Amino acid sequence: MKIRSVLSMFRSALKETLKDYKYNCHHLKIRRECGSEKDFATLRMYCHMLDKAMNNPSFEKGHSMRVYESSKTLCFNLMSKYQGDPAFRWALEIVERFKEAQEKGVPKLVDVNARVYSLDERSFISDFINSRISCRNFKSNQIEENALKEIVSLAVDAPNGCCRQTVRFHITQDAEIIHKIMPHVAGMTNFTNVPCVVFVCAESSFYDLIDKKLQYVDASLAAENFILASRLYGIYGTMCNFFHASEKDVADCKSLLHIKSSENVVMVIAMGYPQKLPEKPVRRDVESFYEIV
Repeated sequence: MKIRSVLSMFRSALKETLKDYKYNCHHLKIRRECGSEKDFATLRMYCHMLDKAMNNPSFEKGHSMRVYESSKTLCFNLMSKYQGDPAFRWALEIVERFKEAQEKGVPKLVDVNARVYSLDERSFISDFINSRISCRNFKSNQIEENALKEIVSLAVDAPNGCCRQTVRFHITQDAEIIHKIMPHVAGMTNFTNVPCVVFVCAESSFYDLIDKKLQYVDASLAAENFILASRLYGIYGTMCNFFHASEKDVADCKSLLHIKSSENVVMVIAMGYPQKLPEKPVRRDVESFYEIV
């Protein structure tokens, strides 16, 4: 019996190791093939580094010059394609400010005033955050495209690793597509109606192999913003697990929603206007969740 247990553990470990190896090979392949989009993400990452350097109270001339030179080259190479993108214009500004900081020895910083919230505002915001609840019973009403655009704009304002901005939202309100998707998502059980489905993905090609797992953090942070932003429009959603999906499940869903092979599905959100809200599960005492050392 003990030998069987050891063999079972060995097979499980070997299966996961081979799975990781297969993923790593695929990851390196798409990193080589993704072209200018990866370069633009790299530029954002480099400018994030330069911005941090300029905001360091101990700023010294001569540091981060390799990153600066690489940023200049990327700006030149990407200008024709991305010059209309606000993130590219931000990158140009950071590169120019870093150049001036090297010449003058003092970086030019933009003053940002910290917002202080009143007691009433804190109470309102707390109530708003606590109003989030997973809903599985929706009306048939379609969500207006303008509302979805505003929700996504708030979602992508979430923190993300080195400003690479990798999250992608694939949204459908097509009843036929949703009907085909639902059997592939184990988390979408006990729903009476699903008028809108969102696949939260991460563009994996923007990450080096060493930090490939960061994509799941970045996409999850954006998904939380997405759920909270939806509440502004009276829309509720449920985050559904997709990690148990088979390779065929993933392939079928990606095909239905035209998701690129380089984008990893992190989670699925079922959302809409609530027909009936369930009672919210009670959380443990707050002391269970933190420790001050």
